[in-house]
Amino acid sequence: MKTPRPGNRRAAARVLLLMLATLSSPWVVAQSTVCIDTDALNWNWQHPTPHGQETNELQWVPERGEFVGMGDAVITTVDGLSWSIGHRFAPSMALDYVWNDTEFMVVTRDASRYNGSIERSTDLLNWTTRTSTDTVLSAIAWNGLRYVVVGEHTTGGNMLTSTDGVTWTRIDSGTTNFLSDIVFADGQFVAVGISGTVLTSVDGLSWTPQTSNTSKELRTVVWNGSQYVAGGPFDDELVYSADGIAWASVEIPVRPGTLSSIGSSVYLMGRSKIDTTEINVSDDLFTWSKTVTPGLVQAVSTNGTVKIEAGLSGQQALGIDGFNLQLSEDVLADQALSKLVTLDG
Repeated sequence: MKTPRPGNRRAAARVLLLMLATLSSPWVVAQSTVCIDTDALNWNWQHPTPHGQETNELQWVPERGEFVGMGDAVITTVDGLSWSIGHRFAPSMALDYVWNDTEFMVVTRDASRYNGSIERSTDLLNWTTRTSTDTVLSAIAWNGLRYVVVGEHTTGGNMLTSTDGVTWTRIDSGTTNFLSDIVFADGQFVAVGISGTVLTSVDGLSWTPQTSNTSKELRTVVWNGSQYVAGGPFDDELVYSADGIAWASVEIPVRPGTLSSIGSSVYLMGRSKIDTTEINVSDDLFTWSKTVTPGLVQAVSTNGTVKIEAGLSGQQALGIDGFNLQLSEDVLADQALSKLVTLDG
């Protein structure tokens, strides 16, 4: 959710992430699901002992040589087989993070879901809360020089920015709408939100509203190497732009859902039944290939070699095929994973 390395948490992809739920509501956290493969085609599933820890972000961190997931707690793995559980954010929850080659910058929310904080660590062991707000924070991006955090404030779309991760300043986003996601790609930040909101900025300070050609919610935005693609989880419409300024909309002939990307391919993952997800993949947004998997798929990404698929149902998977899933042995003390991303090494 791509692709230049700084700030682009959906970096060029091949690790699939599943957010799986076995309860009646997709918003209820169960346990986690993880799948691993080498070519995104054949997968084997595994069922770890559940412990109910939700994880909202998982990235490959090349400087550490491991995947790092965050949510209720920090989880790490080198190969997707053996996992370690570290620092716990609970009762707060880590929603998103970036890695700047030397430290982690993490967006969290408290138990009320209305108060956000920004926390940092260089070693995943020692943590410092750098700022705490009375507003909702949802996502963070980094361009190599500046961090930008988006969310919601009482006066409108919330934006915080910092060059050092220590001193944060609230800036005018130019919108009264909630901002749900942000990406840095192709030399600029692109932020999206409700009512078709799209904002762009080269420096992260001066923001320009763009006409998105939709009034629908834009929950996620990705970059697939040639264009930005944004959409919501419930609408049969996507918007896309090569430059972030001129946007066009396209009606999708497949089930709507969450966006992510793998290289030039855009993944659209929508819940088809209570325990299955329809995954549609396209390089042009017009022609789609479909498969159906168990659980609720949330995002896709890769570290270039190992691919991991993870989610909420207390399962894991290993394999070589991301479409034909096979059950396998228990190997993970699981976390509930809702996003999976990588950083290019």
